[in-house]
Amino acid sequence: MSVRSRGNSWQIDIHLSKERHFATFPKTEYSYEDVLQIEKDIRARLGKQKVHVKDDINSVASDYLDWVKLHQKPATLRLKRYLLTLHILPFFGAMTPERITEGLITTYKKKRKQEIKSAVSKGNDRMINLELLTLRHLCSQMFKEKISAELLPHRKELPVVLTKEEVKAFLDAAEPKYRTLFVFMYHTGSRLSEALNAKWSDLDGNNVTIYGKGGRWRNVPISNTLKVELALYKGIMVQHESGRLFPFSNIYKAVDRTRKKAGIEKRVYPHLLRHTLGTHILEATGDIRTIQEIFGHQAITTTEIYTHIADQQKRNVLEKTLG
Repeated sequence: MSVRSRGNSWQIDIHLSKERHFATFPKTEYSYEDVLQIEKDIRARLGKQKVHVKDDINSVASDYLDWVKLHQKPATLRLKRYLLTLHILPFFGAMTPERITEGLITTYKKKRKQEIKSAVSKGNDRMINLELLTLRHLCSQMFKEKISAELLPHRKELPVVLTKEEVKAFLDAAEPKYRTLFVFMYHTGSRLSEALNAKWSDLDGNNVTIYGKGGRWRNVPISNTLKVELALYKGIMVQHESGRLFPFSNIYKAVDRTRKKAGIEKRVYPHLLRHTLGTHILEATGDIRTIQEIFGHQAITTTEIYTHIADQQKRNVLEKTLG
């Protein structure tokens, strides 16, 4: 890729035979799209298409990661760099996209599954799928080529939620500092990040405004139990200068301490409180649309996981009862 980000400027660096065409553009005056258009115009004048014809995957990996850095999240960059370095490039690096056949993809899947089975490598089918998706995107972005890489069937394991009795035991066992946070998460269905970013100003007495993913927000009713909990909490906590309700850290450790104290054998983590509320609402009312609104899901299909969890809970009860 000939357009790169370098500090406060964009660079266009095109090599043609023994000639080099180099230019820089300040980011304050030119957007990435502007510079791409300039590069396209330069290549048109030089009679060269912006496609890697003879380059192999190794030769464009660095440019691809530059693109990921500009357009995707830091966590995605770290993951793709890891997948490319450890798995994709050692197998496909010396190839061009047209050499990557369905048979070769099948061979790669078998190789990776064997590595995972023999503990040579960590991972699972989902990890292999992420590798294939990264390879597909690299070929599409850098070569404008589509490769056929069918993903492995992978079903995400359903979370094992807490019973109402376990929720009570968990909240009763929580340290005073963290108890209100846990009650807030369970009674509003908020994600951990949403709860930690919540402010006193988001409360209006009967509702709390939850700011979620993608800048979206939603109003969630405050239950009577949560009202009492927040009133007690406000009386013992000194309000933080940021205005945040819960200016805490080390939440995962606090959750694990609470789990052990409550004598719960299940795996417990902050997001499980959200899963647990969704399941409890569905079991009590069957109202999946309300769960969607409370949880801020854009698609009803995301919320439908709770129907599967509820079905699994029923199945477990029957198996324990009937054998």
